[in-house]
Amino acid sequence: MASRRKFSDEYKREAVGLATEPGVTKSQVANALDAGMTPP
Repeated sequence: MASRRKFSDEYKREAVGLATEPGVTKSQVANALDAGMTPP
């Protein structure tokens, strides 16, 4: 089993800030944060 990634509080604040902006898609947030999207 793979270990879970840990994210700093700053990273989490940035992610939430981007994700709550109107008109921004999940893909755009993932790209901005260099995070991959996991398919559902």
